[in-house]
Amino acid sequence: MKCLSIRQPWTHLIVKGTKDVESRCWETTYRGPLLIHAGLTMHTNAPAYLRRWHGLEVDRSLLQFGVILGAVDLVDCRKKKTSRWHRRGDFGWYLANPRRLRTPIPYKGQLKLFEVPDRLLPKSWRR
Repeated sequence: MKCLSIRQPWTHLIVKGTKDVESRCWETTYRGPLLIHAGLTMHTNAPAYLRRWHGLEVDRSLLQFGVILGAVDLVDCRKKKTSRWHRRGDFGWYLANPRRLRTPIPYKGQLKLFEVPDRLLPKSWRR
């Protein structure tokens, strides 16, 4: 299954269903199920950004790193901004149907979209 590495706390917010768009400087034609991988580092400005622009606080003790946390459906990729999470000038990867794994899967992230072998996923998540 396709996977995308994203830094925390964005990963947490995506699988929780709070963040419905991931902004990227590059476009993809892929649509469909997408695993969400939590990178090894935290986005340094995220806590202040979340407080100021979204009124959100994230408990750092809840964040996990270096794991696949869940999946979403990538339903669109476009420049036209229709979500508060879509950063102006970037491509917005519009996400739907967030689902979290009961037990996160330790996995090494990669740049761009990458494949995770189906055998590592719960049977109900396999294609």
